[in-house]
Amino acid sequence: MKENFEYLEDPGRDFMTTHDLFIPIMQTILMIWNHSKYYKSPPRLVVLIREICNAIISKAREFASGETIFSLIKSDES
Repeated sequence: MKENFEYLEDPGRDFMTTHDLFIPIMQTILMIWNHSKYYKSPPRLVVLIREICNAIISKAREFASGETIFSLIKSDES
């Protein structure tokens, strides 16, 4: 899982290739759920998934800023 996080958090990586990580990350989470005594409870798994979501959001912010998105919305309305 560490490699997937490093890939996700690497600022040099292209955001458009991020979707390639979703299947390996979800498979790893399933394996953790099936085999780990510590993470087998929903509250512990929520923390792990929250960290993954935060990393994806951070990567998305690098790709497109709020100003860019709002300017595209304004240009579509015109």
